[in-house]
Amino acid sequence: YIEQAIVSVMNQTYRTFELVVVDDCSPSAEGKRVIGDLADKYGFKLIRHTKNMGAAKAFRTAFENSSGELISIISHDDLYTEDKLEYMMSVLSDKGLDVLYCNGSSFKDDDLRSAIPFDDTEVMAAQSVGQSSVADLISSKDTVGCLLTQGALYKRSVWKEQENYRERFLLDDWPFTIIAWKNYATMYDPHNVYYYRLHEDNVHKNYLKWLPARIQTVCELVDKDRKNDVIGRILIDVGSAALNQGESKMAFSFVSAGMMMVENANDVRHADNLLVRLS
Repeated sequence: YIEQAIVSVMNQTYRTFELVVVDDCSPSAEGKRVIGDLADKYGFKLIRHTKNMGAAKAFRTAFENSSGELISIISHDDLYTEDKLEYMMSVLSDKGLDVLYCNGSSFKDDDLRSAIPFDDTEVMAAQSVGQSSVADLISSKDTVGCLLTQGALYKRSVWKEQENYRERFLLDDWPFTIIAWKNYATMYDPHNVYYYRLHEDNVHKNYLKWLPARIQTVCELVDKDRKNDVIGRILIDVGSAALNQGESKMAFSFVSAGMMMVENANDVRHADNLLVRLS
């Protein structure tokens, strides 16, 4: 998918940008060759890691080898709309923002006709109350699709101030999003600026691998009186993922534990429905 991602950047209506691509030690010779060929074809700056260092350090490498005053990131399997940079730069400047998030759509494999915008009802309602309300919302759950980093534009100063902080976390996106909404002039705009590709190898599907990272974020960034509730919601989410993959015993354990921790009636109802499916 990487060539499609690169083409979506190269096709931006705003033309004064630089693209930095980091090869985080691709495991195959074929992968390295493909990325090298793409660099020759499109003329972007290619940086190669000599060992796999993970997403946060890869983004740091890209940042350190860039010079722009605004930062936008993209994963190898996602796409930008053609007006992503032009639209977001205009809004960020007009509103005097440090960070801007816009909505995106998810689609399956290569079928853009299946693209469905992320539901932003909660975010729009929270934003109508105030920025701190959105910070509370994003702190309470890590599954707010319309606030993914693919749809963000940051001032370079924000990225610079937080780059060391980012690397403390095993996750590279949720903690940074919480910090942006808590500490900087940040806004959400419902305009669609990216496409999130759903496929068999999405890293988020490895729900056990990312559980410690999610718990770490809660422990460090979520208010003390809300930690148990958020961890309970995460456990229910992990149980739901386990159920969808046929791991019934594991699903029962996580959902049951999460149900004992959550306080919101909707979360309890959701957990109860999962247990009914397991019975």
